[in-house]
Amino acid sequence: MDNTEQITLNVSVNLLLEKQLKDAVKLTNKTEEDLIREALEIYLSQINKTKTCYDLALESGIIPVPSNLINN
Repeated sequence: MDNTEQITLNVSVNLLLEKQLKDAVKLTNKTEEDLIREALEIYLSQINKTKTCYDLALESGIIPVPSNLINN
């Protein structure tokens, strides 16, 4: 599949998220589809950023994080 081909996804959201989305549509004059696509692109670009070995070790718990930084 190339980057121009589009598919349709169905997503269920709670009522609060639906209201927030509708409010954002009014504020931005964008469609719900455009806002959801933009949010998904931003989210996925953030989680796909290259992480260092140190970051991955912290996340996995290999390197312990002190529970209270005041005592260090």
